[in-house]
Amino acid sequence: MGAKNDLSYGFYIYAFPVAQLLALAHVQRYGYIVFVVATVASALPFAMASWFGIEKWALRARNLPLLQRYVSKPAASSVRADHPFT
Repeated sequence: MGAKNDLSYGFYIYAFPVAQLLALAHVQRYGYIVFVVATVASALPFAMASWFGIEKWALRARNLPLLQRYVSKPAASSVRADHPFT
């Protein structure tokens, strides 16, 4: 996929539910390797859809000038220097 595409978060999110569904379908009876390959092969399309359909656009949108007023900025410190419990 390259350095510009990061499927890791989508894979992290979708691999467990996909593995659970495969376990419900008793895919693990064919062996551990088959189960892992089936999980990766089944979760990868979900990870790709998540990246290309949601995450990539959300990361781009955070830099839009329209949204800059909604991006939280660090608050100024409200602790006074003369406060006895600082």
